[in-house]
Amino acid sequence: MSEASPDNPQKNLPSTAQRRRFRIELRGPVDKGWLAAFDLLSFTSSATVTVFETLADQSALRGILNRVWDLNLDLMSVVESELPAIMNGDQ
Repeated sequence: MSEASPDNPQKNLPSTAQRRRFRIELRGPVDKGWLAAFDLLSFTSSATVTVFETLADQSALRGILNRVWDLNLDLMSVVESELPAIMNGDQ
């Protein structure tokens, strides 16, 4: 585990409990209201694909994927991407 820091309290958490940035792609258009419960960083939807980014720990990611499943949406990909340095606690 990383050292604790007042600037980044997540360093005290196990890696599965830390929020990370995910880019999720769904096939086809999706109404943003269906995903309103999640912490969306970005959202775009067209006739062929919906892409959104979110910050989530493992349990929140599981909730998002469960919601995608419950809505019978076609999941194309889930990719973890890097957080901007300021969100990682780096200066």
